[in-house]
Amino acid sequence: MPKGETAGEHMHKARHTAGQRLLDATGDIKAVQKLLGHATIQTTADVYVDYDPAQLADKIRKAQEMEE
Repeated sequence: MPKGETAGEHMHKARHTAGQRLLDATGDIKAVQKLLGHATIQTTADVYVDYDPAQLADKIRKAQEMEE
């Protein structure tokens, strides 16, 4: 890839990775939306990030522990 390239498959993968890492670190999809500059949260959620089922199970468990 030419140095400084800002379009194409490589850039898409880099944006996906950045969005996924931010989501993994924070769990904040709105922050990911802002980072990637999407007008809608739907674009962010549907195209750029994948939610790990193990992370979801962990968050549900933690939420249940908070209620106890």
